[in-house]
Amino acid sequence: MSLVENPYFIVLLGLITSIIPLMFWYNFGETKWLITTGLCIAAFAGWLFLERSYETDRESLYRTVYDYAQLVRENKIDELATQVDPSLGLQNDAKNLLKRYVFNGCGVSGLSKDPIITQANGQTNATIEFMGTASMRQGETGPAMQTPPIKVKLSFRKLAPGKWLVIDYAFARPAKIENWTKDPHHL
Repeated sequence: MSLVENPYFIVLLGLITSIIPLMFWYNFGETKWLITTGLCIAAFAGWLFLERSYETDRESLYRTVYDYAQLVRENKIDELATQVDPSLGLQNDAKNLLKRYVFNGCGVSGLSKDPIITQANGQTNATIEFMGTASMRQGETGPAMQTPPIKVKLSFRKLAPGKWLVIDYAFARPAKIENWTKDPHHL
């Protein structure tokens, strides 16, 4: 993660930078040090505002993955399927598989710190990996179950700032990471 994507770094640097002229003002009582403190606080507040206002591709990918997990938790499978490129022919397979279950939860962990983001021919693509788990039941009355962690790899095409479309996916249980599969029935 870049330091400019981290608000805690900005706040910490702003505090340290503002304390130094504040200490000079306290020791010497000169107004210029108090003004310098105010300018430091204003500059870092502006930087923090800018950082929170702009979403990088990495941040939007993370948000997208967490949004997908929320759609699974809420059992909004039709809406989730619209996030997959329809030209792949994977939409119906994924929708049919997921609709067999009623989800009670869905977790995401271990998001790759450096997703692979490439640009070619005016198009931005990205690949991100993470571990996913779900608690669900088969149908309305089936027994509740918790899936073991599944390694998931999603490939995206950027449609607009902050908007990504899944163009490929693969998943595997941890013991079979080297055997990525596109078979939606592999779950």
